[in-house]
Amino acid sequence: MMISLNKKNIHKKNGQRIKLREYLLNYKFNSLLVRNFVVITLLVLMPSSLVNVFYNINTKNIVLDEINNLNMNSLYRTSDSIEAVMLELFYFTYNISNNNDVIVFSISDRNEITKNKLGTKINDVIKMYTMTNNYIDSIYIYSGKTNLVLHNGSVMDLEDMKDKTWLPFYNTMENKAFAIHATRKNDYYPYYITLICPLYRQSETTSNGAVVLNVDVEKLGRIIGSNNNMTQTFFMVDDSMRLYYCNDYKMMGNQSYAPEYLDFLKDMPASFSQIESINGQDKVVSGVTSARYPWRYVLISPLANFESRMKTVNYFFLQMTVAYLLISLIISFILAVRSFKPVHSIMSVLENSNALDGEYLIKEHHENEVKHITSLVRRTQEQNSRLKLELEERLVKLNNAQMRALQNQIDPHFLYNTLDIINWMAIEKMEGENEVSMMITTLAELLRCSLRRTSYLVSVDEELEHTKLYARILEYKNKEKLKIHWEINPDILKCKIVKLSIQPLMENALNHGLKPRRYHGNIYIKGELVGNTLVICVEDDGVGMDGKKRDALNDHLRTEYQYDDEHVGILNVNQRIKLLFGEEYGVVLCERDGSGLTATIIFPQDAASDLF
Repeated sequence: MMISLNKKNIHKKNGQRIKLREYLLNYKFNSLLVRNFVVITLLVLMPSSLVNVFYNINTKNIVLDEINNLNMNSLYRTSDSIEAVMLELFYFTYNISNNNDVIVFSISDRNEITKNKLGTKINDVIKMYTMTNNYIDSIYIYSGKTNLVLHNGSVMDLEDMKDKTWLPFYNTMENKAFAIHATRKNDYYPYYITLICPLYRQSETTSNGAVVLNVDVEKLGRIIGSNNNMTQTFFMVDDSMRLYYCNDYKMMGNQSYAPEYLDFLKDMPASFSQIESINGQDKVVSGVTSARYPWRYVLISPLANFESRMKTVNYFFLQMTVAYLLISLIISFILAVRSFKPVHSIMSVLENSNALDGEYLIKEHHENEVKHITSLVRRTQEQNSRLKLELEERLVKLNNAQMRALQNQIDPHFLYNTLDIINWMAIEKMEGENEVSMMITTLAELLRCSLRRTSYLVSVDEELEHTKLYARILEYKNKEKLKIHWEINPDILKCKIVKLSIQPLMENALNHGLKPRRYHGNIYIKGELVGNTLVICVEDDGVGMDGKKRDALNDHLRTEYQYDDEHVGILNVNQRIKLLFGEEYGVVLCERDGSGLTATIIFPQDAASDLF
């Protein structure tokens, strides 16, 4: 029985092959198999041929563009490393300049410095950073008031200091917040990039000294890896072609050679990469201008470095073209044969009705495309039904939200008018203005400010107007106990911030910081620009917050929009800022020096342009 079945299957397959061969012989080039093969082959080969022709015409330009991109990418990696290092140094220098011990040092005489061990304390802070960053050669803390300099924990007179190359640059800074210069220790060696950050007291506008940080450019080069390839030359220059850094240290010692060597940069755009002839040699020159520092980064590589790459690319493309043609022919044949199989099956069924045997029917039933398509349509309909229900639910929620918004628009008007009636009744009963009527008037004015604000954003001046009305109510309530201090830089009054962002933090400071002390204490409202960032601080000298609880709340402020019901105001302000401007902005809590808590709000400097 088994033998007879095998013979039957063999005869069946042989019959199919004979019919296929007869079909091809009869139809020749009119057959679907041959026509599909020809069409698919042409469709596959024509694009490859066009690509090949186009490549042969533009090979040189393509390879040169790739070489320029490689050189540019190498420059970007090096410049990004430098930017990262310098940004870290900037924040470190800035933090040192704001250190309390450093500020005290800048206004103290030698006896006070020795008595309070300020040299040791400051040096310990500096060591924590410099021990892991060996490219920092030295850090000086200079007091302009006493002409004393702190270096490596030792205090000396400025006159006794050997390295004063930074001093002329400091004397020309005037009111600059930061400066970077190229110097040399004792005007000789090693080569420095010097960062100078003036020291200011909060109540003064002139500096009391400076933090001077010297970066050894040779050690910096080993860190960023710019001197690994000695055939390439990396420059870091300013607009006057003064060298800040070069991996060729002989050129660092010949500052007069750099302007002549890099003279062609004056006519170049901020970012470029192209082939230039320098001293009779073709070289790949890439340049990019720093967005943060007054520098231009330049990487010069001999074109000869890339000749092997050009040959490799050409050989590789030739190999890929041959392989692509062979694969295309194979794929074309396979696709043509597979596309012909359904036609052959249909023809077999039409020519011989006996082909509908049990095995064929079971296979067709198992691979029923109609059922599969029907299933897809049904699933699509079900998905559309679910989406329709979700849309209806969202429309209902939207209508409810609109109703609540309209109701919230009416409620303040009603409350404002009611307060006005109560105010007149209080004046009438007390036969003149009194503290009650004055508080009611202030509250009504507070509501009026809220009503006339229609935008998400208001100026700092408007927000302060609203906050000061609230502060007036607090001062009425807590006479001779609560003091509110305003330390706002006038330059930020026109900046845009999220409305109702300061008042909730003041309320939080009162309820959580000063309430346990029966509202005895101070609240400080401070605002200033730090770089491109607008920073507003609300500080209190109250009971503060437990460190673990503060860290947990900061984590949730960074990562989540809901925490608990205890700090609704802080969470609300933080969520609105992040929704409008992004995750890098918002509210941060930290311990206040002395006692209490500081809530810092961080906005972009130009909030309106960032939003729209």
